[in-house]
Amino acid sequence: MITANNLAGKKNVLLRFNHGLGDHVQFRCVLSHLRYYYPDCEFSVMSSLGTGDLYADLVKEWFSSRKTDYSMRWIDNLKYDRCLYIQFGHPEYDWDGVCTKVPQCLLAEFGLATIADLCTYDCTYQEEQAKRVDDWYASLPPNEGAFLIHYEGASGGPEKDLNPYDVADFCRELSKRNLVPVLLDWSPNGNAIVQAGLAVSPNAIWEHRDYAEAGELYCLIERATGTLAIDSGIGHVAGCCTSPVFIVWTKHFPLYCYDLDPAGNVLHLLPDPLPDEYAELKGCSEVWDAFEGLYNYASYSAFNSRDPFNYVLKWLDQK
Repeated sequence: MITANNLAGKKNVLLRFNHGLGDHVQFRCVLSHLRYYYPDCEFSVMSSLGTGDLYADLVKEWFSSRKTDYSMRWIDNLKYDRCLYIQFGHPEYDWDGVCTKVPQCLLAEFGLATIADLCTYDCTYQEEQAKRVDDWYASLPPNEGAFLIHYEGASGGPEKDLNPYDVADFCRELSKRNLVPVLLDWSPNGNAIVQAGLAVSPNAIWEHRDYAEAGELYCLIERATGTLAIDSGIGHVAGCCTSPVFIVWTKHFPLYCYDLDPAGNVLHLLPDPLPDEYAELKGCSEVWDAFEGLYNYASYSAFNSRDPFNYVLKWLDQK
């Protein structure tokens, strides 16, 4: 198919992508498709700080868009066959499978069909990142596991975030079970929970920076007893791992926002009833059957904000 962004015959392409961390996890799926469709082309990526670990095994070079060493003007002067700005739009259900931003981007930007096996998350990490995480875990009380919590997103808060008072109570319950609650939130509410002594922060791992690298988050989540997250960057990085992960959904829906989970470690907790804009999906057997075949999920009461936390606690008690 001939499109404005047809890369046939190109040998060296730069892709610029500057979105949130969760979108970068999904963009790896786009890059996997491009590598499949254009095996003779070498791709480089310019993206946000801390995201390079998501692409390290797929690209020729990775550039941070904030590093002054690689200004836009300098990059443009390099001899790339094509330099493309890639955007993610809002997905609509028009494919007989997962319909996230990945299929939408592949179709709109490149005119390419989606391959289900390539709609999976992954992340590389470096030995020094793993060592920093191991050293931090060694600083925790012995014989106690760590349970990670991320409950406030960097964007779209009213459609994603969980109640901080419920999170504080959840931390108390985790402590009763000899688990160390670890907050992966940098908001004032998260800081208040840490300052109250109800949870700890892993910020010491990246204390020399104001952001965490994807590889560090991957190592941190992979070693945890479990992770409770929302539709956020950290929630998507958790989808790269094999440790138990619970993603709590409130106003969003995984069919549109979260790609496939080959490891089977992610359980999506959905409100019952679903929000009006997604409730109609249950009435479409083709869509709902596809969702049930692709995703692991359980329901919680939409009228009880503590219900998803209680689900996780019950899971811990039954382990």
